[in-house]
Amino acid sequence: MSSPGRELSMALIISTAIWLAIIFGLRFLVLAPLRSQEAEAMFSLLAEVKPGGVAYVHDPENPLWEGRATRIEKRAGDIIAVALADGSATSYNLPVKIGVVRYLGAIAMAEAQLRSRIVIEGSFFEQFPDEEWIDLILAHEIAHLFSYEVGDEPHGGKWHAMCMRLYAGIMTGPPHPRACRVTLR
Repeated sequence: MSSPGRELSMALIISTAIWLAIIFGLRFLVLAPLRSQEAEAMFSLLAEVKPGGVAYVHDPENPLWEGRATRIEKRAGDIIAVALADGSATSYNLPVKIGVVRYLGAIAMAEAQLRSRIVIEGSFFEQFPDEEWIDLILAHEIAHLFSYEVGDEPHGGKWHAMCMRLYAGIMTGPPHPRACRVTLR
C-alpha cells in the first residue's frame, strides 16, 4: 500500500517528465527545420565557391565569425599542412571550405562524403572563447574530411587517430584533455 504523499510525488515526477518531453519535442520540431535549411543552404553555397589555396572561410566579414575568420582560415591551413605532410590529404580534399550559420544543432558539421566542406555554428565562439577550442574543432572536423570511408564509424578509430595526429601537429604544448572527443560540450 502506498502513501498519498508518495503518490503525489510520483504524479509530479511523471507530469514534469511529460512537460519536459513536450518542450524538448517542440524545440526539435521548431529548430530542426531551421538547422537543416540554413546548414543545407550553406553547404550548397560552399559547393559553388571556387577559391584558391588550401583553406577558405566564406564571408569573413559576417558578424557570426566574431572577428575570428582570418585566424580560422590560417589554423585550418596549418592543420591541412600537417595532413599534406603525412599523406592524409590529397588535392581531392582541397580546398577545405568553411562557413558559419546561426543555428546548426551542433558545434560544427563536416560534409565528409564530399571531403571539402565544414559549417560552424556561430554560437560556438560565445560558448568557447578560448582559441584552443578553435584548433580542437577544426582538427575534429578536418579529420572527418580526410579519414572518411564509406561504412566507417564517423568517430571510430581511424577518425580518432587522424584527429589526434592533426591536433598534435599544430600544438605547441600538451594536448587539451578533451582533444578529439566526440562531444566537446
